[in-house]
Amino acid sequence: MHELRLGTVYRGLVLERLGLDLSGEDLLEVGCHDASISHGIEATRKVGIDLVPYQRYADIDYVKGDFLSHDFGERSFDLVLALEVMEHVSDPALFVEALDRVLSRDGRALISVPSCDVTMFPAFLQAYLDKKWGHYHRRGYSREELSDTFIAAMPRRRVRLAEWDCPFLRTSYLALKIVWALSPSLAQRLLARTVSADLSRSAGSRGYYFVLVGDLESSELPLAELSLPASRGAHRPGEQVTRATGATARSPKA
Repeated sequence: MHELRLGTVYRGLVLERLGLDLSGEDLLEVGCHDASISHGIEATRKVGIDLVPYQRYADIDYVKGDFLSHDFGERSFDLVLALEVMEHVSDPALFVEALDRVLSRDGRALISVPSCDVTMFPAFLQAYLDKKWGHYHRRGYSREELSDTFIAAMPRRRVRLAEWDCPFLRTSYLALKIVWALSPSLAQRLLARTVSADLSRSAGSRGYYFVLVGDLESSELPLAELSLPASRGAHRPGEQVTRATGATARSPKA
């Protein structure tokens, strides 16, 4: 029997609060699992690919397979999501190049990854979680690694980064998992409060990063333009920071 995941619910609640306009014509969600995020987004065509997708929603075209080897064709989607997927691939440059290839010229993409310094409380739990979450290649990424990878793979696209430190999720994760096992409905209410608290403390490098490609905007998070390090003739990552306003909020959860 399919079980809704605590992390999926938290991620959906976060996206609801970030003020992102995630509507589009052709949507692809990479590493979709059950595609609950895509299910809550308005799009003409919704495709979800996963090694083992759970086909839960009738409005999703599920594809069982490896994104890197599946031929979607070039410029096939105007919106691409890859949420907590990139840390599972052995070649991140190849992965981002594949995202660039399927994304239309004016397309938008949202990628989220854990920081290489992500730590849940208590700290000794993190090694177990890395194994449970399938972090066989890496725990996560640094800002510099993300900057180098995306600039090299998407040189003609606008790419920005936002921090999501999630201190309240990280400190209460174990307690939330216990509550989730006993009462998922209560846990979901607690998660909503956790997201609100985390939104007020988003800056930091011990949680997650969002990478926004194209004209995708967030009305709630400071966005840093990714650029080459100063030693290579440009500003350091995160030096230029802008705050978007006036974006249309979308709900990624049904």
